[in-house]
Amino acid sequence: MFKIIYEIGLNICARFTFPPFFSFLRTFVVVNGTAYSFSGNLLILLGMISLLTTAQDPHVSVDSSNPDPILFVTRGLKKFALDLLSETSIQGGPNLNLVVSPYSVWALLVLIMEGAGGETANQIRAAINIKQNTKMQRQGYLMLEDKLQTNTSSIELHSVNALFTDLNRPIDPNYRNIAMNNYHCNVIPVNFGKPVASAESVNKWVSRATHQHILELVLPDDLKNPDLLLANAIFFRGQWKIPFNKNVTFLDKFYDEEGVELGKVQMMFHNGPFLHGFLNDIDAHFLELPYEGDKFCMLLVLPREKAPLLPVLKKLKSTPLDEVYMKLKKEYEEFMEDGVNVFLPRLSVTSDFVLNEVLQQLGIVDVFEEEHANLSGISSRRLYLSKLIHKAQIQITEEGTIASAATAASFGERTFPAQFIANRPFAYFIIQKELKIVLFAGKVAFPTSA
Repeated sequence: MFKIIYEIGLNICARFTFPPFFSFLRTFVVVNGTAYSFSGNLLILLGMISLLTTAQDPHVSVDSSNPDPILFVTRGLKKFALDLLSETSIQGGPNLNLVVSPYSVWALLVLIMEGAGGETANQIRAAINIKQNTKMQRQGYLMLEDKLQTNTSSIELHSVNALFTDLNRPIDPNYRNIAMNNYHCNVIPVNFGKPVASAESVNKWVSRATHQHILELVLPDDLKNPDLLLANAIFFRGQWKIPFNKNVTFLDKFYDEEGVELGKVQMMFHNGPFLHGFLNDIDAHFLELPYEGDKFCMLLVLPREKAPLLPVLKKLKSTPLDEVYMKLKKEYEEFMEDGVNVFLPRLSVTSDFVLNEVLQQLGIVDVFEEEHANLSGISSRRLYLSKLIHKAQIQITEEGTIASAATAASFGERTFPAQFIANRPFAYFIIQKELKIVLFAGKVAFPTSA
């Protein structure tokens, strides 16, 4: 039995240079391969030999003058983000706080799809909403990565990939070259026959990629006879454009969806001309809190009082984020002289999900089944994904945060003075504003203090 571990989505949102903001997110997939011996020789039982045509072109140059490739991949990413949050919310139930990184899961699914064939590839492609166009897909991914990378005194966003390969079990060279050239993937050879040394190599890479916030990701016992480990790391640090004033944070009541008091929380307060509005078709109030530099923002989604959150998330799936912003901006331009009173709880959210069932609900089925999975573009050994685990930890404070939400329909009647009081379950998304890319998303049932 060969064991492959895919560490697909190590997402870190680290501390600000000013405390007390911290967020950590990771995802990994365990992939198993099966082999049988015959007459003293190793006989590999292959799956369907139906490789993607993408496995034949190891390098695609990026034409930065053509905006179509980045739009080609981001259209699918927007829908996948809302699908993922909606399905994880259903699985977790109404009383669970959660955070996910749709971008990280999406990025690693794209990488896995490059080595998939037949129906396995078709199912992944349909779930992440990317049409079959290899050149556009690869160009779009590289252009998107370049656009997201940010490094200023108040904002940092970095995304990196690594492919740890076994010196004694080489993977398909075409797949290795595709990962290197088209997905900025560092290829790091290790000897998995020496699990202690291999774990040390992996953890050193993780430590560097996360600015020393994650020092130990894998243990030697995690690396017994694997073929490879594929890792993605996202590091995000963000400061509010206008920080909340710590001196006015106060204890306030927090309620469940039926209006029953759950307890007291540390409630932050702010007043400003923030983009906001109530969308009748979604039955929720939307508020944007920008980060310094206006490249990223948090979009909050608060259902009507005593209205459940899950139906709101389902409605969001059918409303493009661009449409949400168009209506919010129209509302803002009409009432731009008016500020909004914002009440937002400090919070610390931790999530731990096995996403197999979630992805299966989104149509990704065969890759998890040994008899049906076709990952022959990665290796000649018969492989399948056995587990995808997504872990996250987030803190939101007066200085900054990491998560937000979005969507739209028609606006309701405006009330004065405008109030956004997040004292009941709400959703949140962190968004790259120009492209409306959801980097992180989640919901809060009851905030625990950050």
